[in-house]
Amino acid sequence: MLASLLNPYSFTEIGDDGVTRQSHTGNCTDYKKALATRFGVNQKYVGTIEIVVDRANGSLVLVNPSGGGWEWRY
Repeated sequence: MLASLLNPYSFTEIGDDGVTRQSHTGNCTDYKKALATRFGVNQKYVGTIEIVVDRANGSLVLVNPSGGGWEWRY
């Protein structure tokens, strides 16, 4: 479940113009530092997800398919 939620394709961008756009993955992150794609029970993980957006200002949104989600202003 977590791997399907916490990946670069699960994010969208809402620009200051109010338009929602799909975010994209970047190619600059060292693959050795990337977030794992499989998660075990009661484990801790550290990693990077590189997300590219079209606008300089707006909100990055991560929607949980089970309901709810998170939004970060940038």
